[in-house]
Amino acid sequence: MSFFQPQHIQLITDPQELDKIDEILSWAIRSQVKPRHSLEIILFKLSEWVAVPISYEDYLTPYLHQIHQTLLSHGYQELWGVVLLEKSIWAYKVPLSIDSLMEFNTRLGGECTVLFSGEAEPDFTLINIESELYILSGKKQLICEIFEDIDQAYNSFNKFVSETPMLKTYLQRIAHILQHNYENSEIGTEFRITP
Repeated sequence: MSFFQPQHIQLITDPQELDKIDEILSWAIRSQVKPRHSLEIILFKLSEWVAVPISYEDYLTPYLHQIHQTLLSHGYQELWGVVLLEKSIWAYKVPLSIDSLMEFNTRLGGECTVLFSGEAEPDFTLINIESELYILSGKKQLICEIFEDIDQAYNSFNKFVSETPMLKTYLQRIAHILQHNYENSEIGTEFRITP
């Protein structure tokens, strides 16, 4: 992980705030390191939540702006950005601006990260898996506002998958799980979203 001097995002160092962020995030995802140091990320099914995969290219245009505008319209002003590590939490305050979102993505995009907001549990999560794949999950109403047409978002992702032979099997599995299993599963069901 590279160290950098952030311009827009702020590293959180207060242990109590880090514990709070970790507790809130634990309602939606769990990450752990498996043998041979591979990170496993589990996405939990939450009430009324859906999850949609996004390619790196689609995240930058047009979805980043749609996510930004939708979250602003819902009154969000700041998100938490977390780097998913084995035994510690590395978190940032990310003001809700395109520059801040881009800085978080650019500076930490090679790591597995999650952007989210919420009081007792997350309102939504935007998980980045090593710059290749994003998964946006949250209440169906919010996700539908961002994408307008969830089926079109899946079609766009499936087109990306067809053009990505190296990760095709993994990406097809993720698309299938999220589109066909996640929404209708029982609350608390676990979905592994890493290779």
